[in-house]
Amino acid sequence: MVLSLTKKLVKKLKLTFKNGKAFEYFKVFLAAQGGNVDVVDNPEKLPQATILHDVKAPQDGFVKDIKSDEVGISAMMLGAGRESLDSEIDLAAGIMLTKKVGDPIKKGETIAVFHTNRQNALESAEKRFMDAYTFTTEAFDVEPLIKAVVTKDGVEKFV
Repeated sequence: MVLSLTKKLVKKLKLTFKNGKAFEYFKVFLAAQGGNVDVVDNPEKLPQATILHDVKAPQDGFVKDIKSDEVGISAMMLGAGRESLDSEIDLAAGIMLTKKVGDPIKKGETIAVFHTNRQNALESAEKRFMDAYTFTTEAFDVEPLIKAVVTKDGVEKFV
């Protein structure tokens, strides 16, 4: 029963993304929190970093694993988070991942783009970021993101 309900919900969710309703719901959600909805349709109005730095794959192969906490610390080093309570957040800073677990890569291909205003942070942030990634030369099956559904009736595992 839960599996059939889950399949129906996943189908509905995919349709919501495909027909654009999810995008409209996001705008409503943003407005309800006092956000500027105009930036959703015009992202160029958001703060822009002065430095865009491509992070390159060190080898051919596949992305095997990404330690998300280390990626987050790398983003903080670029200005996208607080190291301490008095640290200022740079709203233009962040990391755009261009490759995810299981994706094939070629040596020198961009796997991420750093957005920052801190030139002096690039080297250390990139080292930490690269330490967060594991690569392999062998293709592999990617684990599903959703492994189970918990309801009042119990747990239904998918793997």
